[in-house]
Amino acid sequence: MTIEVDAAALEVLGQLRDIRLPEVSEAGILADWAAGAMLGLLMAFALLLLARGLLRRIPSHRNAALQALAASRSLEPGERLLAQAHLLQALASKLQPDARSGESRPHWSAILEQKLRTDFFSTGPGAALCSGLYSPDSNADPDRLEQELRLLLRRVRR
Repeated sequence: MTIEVDAAALEVLGQLRDIRLPEVSEAGILADWAAGAMLGLLMAFALLLLARGLLRRIPSHRNAALQALAASRSLEPGERLLAQAHLLQALASKLQPDARSGESRPHWSAILEQKLRTDFFSTGPGAALCSGLYSPDSNADPDRLEQELRLLLRRVRR
C-alpha cells in the first residue's frame, strides 16, 4: 500500500511547528497559587457561615429549658416548683419521642435520669419534683433546685 502525497500537502505539513506551552515565570506560578488558596479560604468561610446560619435555626432544648427556668423565678414557691416540674416534663418529651402504640412510656424522671446520667430525681433533691410535689408539707427549696437544675441542664446536648 502506497500513499501518494502531492507537493501542496507536503508544503503545508512542512509549515507546521511543534506545540509550545507559554513561558510562565515564578511570579505567575505564585500568583496562581495564591489566587487558588484565597479562593479555597473564601469558599471555606462561606460554608462555615452557611452551616452556622443553619445550626442557629435548629431550636435548642437546653436553651428553651434554661429560659423557662429563668422565667419561673418570679413565681411563688409552690407555683415555681410546679413550673420546674412542668419544664422537666416537656424536656423529657422532647428528648425521647413518644413510645410506640403498644409500649408504655416511662416516667419523665426516668427518661431524664437516663439521658443525663444522674440519680438526681430518684435519690437526690430532684425527688421533691417527682413524689413530694403535691404533698402539703413539702419542704423543697426552689432556689436550691434551680441551681441544681441549671447544672443538670448544661448536660443536655442540644
